[in-house]
Amino acid sequence: MTKPVAQPSTITLKALEGATPLADERVRSTVIATANAIAERSGVDLIELSATDDAITVTLDAPRLAAIGFAAELRRITTRWHSAKFNEGPLWGERPAIDDEDDFTYDIFVDLDDDEDDDEDYDDEPDDFDDDEFDDFEDGEGDPQW
Repeated sequence: MTKPVAQPSTITLKALEGATPLADERVRSTVIATANAIAERSGVDLIELSATDDAITVTLDAPRLAAIGFAAELRRITTRWHSAKFNEGPLWGERPAIDDEDDFTYDIFVDLDDDEDDDEDYDDEPDDFDDDEFDDFEDGEGDPQW
């Protein structure tokens, strides 16, 4: 048994809108068994588990990052199983097709400060970068001091 964390983490794996992957009792019991198996295999204490027709919620005695990884692993394994067993699409639903690509993309190169000095030449190296010191390190001489 692992040492208890300060605060358990609860995470919900929810199907996309309209999908009810756990409405079938056989599928639900397989997903629940898989969640228990992942917890046992990874050495994480599963404190609580509940399932509805469209989601499974688990509380783990683990940090939040571990809970996110747990949910990702549960989704991956159960989707693979469901696709192979029933020859259907993803267990947790399919994302809608994108009609207009502009609706779902973001321009990450937007200039937020509206300065007029956008043509300023930027130096790729920090001011205190010593080319000679780097060359010595590449040749196996010296120890870089960056």
